[in-house]
Amino acid sequence: MVVLWGDEFIQFYNDPFAPIALVNWNEHHLGKPVKADWHKIWPAIEADVQCVMNGQGVILRQRHAFVPAGSEDAKVQFFNVSVSPIFDDDRIGGVLLHCQAETAAEHEPDGARQREAELVRVQQIGKFGGLEVILTSGFQNRRSPEYLLLHGLPAEAFNESHENWVRRLHPEDRYRTENAFIEAVTGDSKGYSIQYRIIRPADGKIRWICAKTEIERRSDGSAARLIGVHADVTEQIDIDLFHRAQFTAALDMLRCAVMLVSRDGHIIYANPTAAQMLADGMFIRSRSNKISAVSTSARILLSELLKGIGQAPVAEASYVKLSNTLPIVAHIVPLARTELHSRVAPAVAAVFVREQEDDPGSAALLAATYELTLAESRVLHHLLRGRTLSETAEQLRVANSTVRTQLDVIFRKTGVNRQSELILLSAQLSPPIRMGGDDA
Repeated sequence: MVVLWGDEFIQFYNDPFAPIALVNWNEHHLGKPVKADWHKIWPAIEADVQCVMNGQGVILRQRHAFVPAGSEDAKVQFFNVSVSPIFDDDRIGGVLLHCQAETAAEHEPDGARQREAELVRVQQIGKFGGLEVILTSGFQNRRSPEYLLLHGLPAEAFNESHENWVRRLHPEDRYRTENAFIEAVTGDSKGYSIQYRIIRPADGKIRWICAKTEIERRSDGSAARLIGVHADVTEQIDIDLFHRAQFTAALDMLRCAVMLVSRDGHIIYANPTAAQMLADGMFIRSRSNKISAVSTSARILLSELLKGIGQAPVAEASYVKLSNTLPIVAHIVPLARTELHSRVAPAVAAVFVREQEDDPGSAALLAATYELTLAESRVLHHLLRGRTLSETAEQLRVANSTVRTQLDVIFRKTGVNRQSELILLSAQLSPPIRMGGDDA
């Protein structure tokens, strides 16, 4: 038995626990905070301890794996563990861990048990957790003990409902993540991968999860079983960089739909207007968390443009007409590479979707704001409609050099350096897409 007391979780343990302490620390650490000594073990029990400290009752775990520190050849030990609150007057002052080891007969290292022990070691070292979802009769699932620890869940949540999983998702990632699951299962996908945030119930912490899944299907194509692995990748993501930049907040303020996408079309972020547009599916939609245009020709062109980014020096913004009957346009703006690309799945482009007919209003407002001349305003108007410099020159019946000179003046007056940055300025002034004649 081990008592963890107070805010620092000072450790006290009895004689039966002493051999475990000596194996892992080579000395007794009575009276010391666990975080200083249990750094290899603490991640495996922290969520349970915090859950009990928060007043959520007793937690019981059967065959809880304990990976000793030190030699890589050390055997994994299995315990039946209970974590109980210890009250100090009217508050919880600490917890009691009661650990009952497997008997020698139960712990014989036969082939199957040895493989299980090795799998447990791999999952705990890599912070992985496994899950299985049976899809032939409703929603039946099984989640590994390591998955439960990863997500800060009690042992009885091994077969949690789909609704409970959705509630655990971070509000900003909820639609995108659940929609990726539903589309993969109901479509013809063989699996999908996605990164998203959760809020752990045990301690309220925000963690980044990388999920990779495979879907087994019956002869008629319907989904039979989903198996997957979840990994905690929080330490690989520069959270401070996200917070300093307040990037998602800035995108949410844009009045037009905007999505950040990878080269293969995976949607890394969608602001609220874009999320609604994807849900409506009139012009552009998400399939297995990939951006896809409804029109066949637009879908092919969009895919080609995204794949071409990064294969050559960063190009100017391109555009894709999403409808043959309505003036709906997607602007693809290449993003400059930053240190962030080495830490998370890289966003190579921002995709802005808006009504082409609204460009004249945006151009007029930009022209008034930055005191552009009439000739400069005309150039800006054509560029915002997705035309190239040569197309603009042809429309205005002037030389290419004249358009280039006027564009340089526009850059100087607006304080930007590239055509794509003009589109970003315009996006801040653009209304959202209108669906069915009503404002979205």
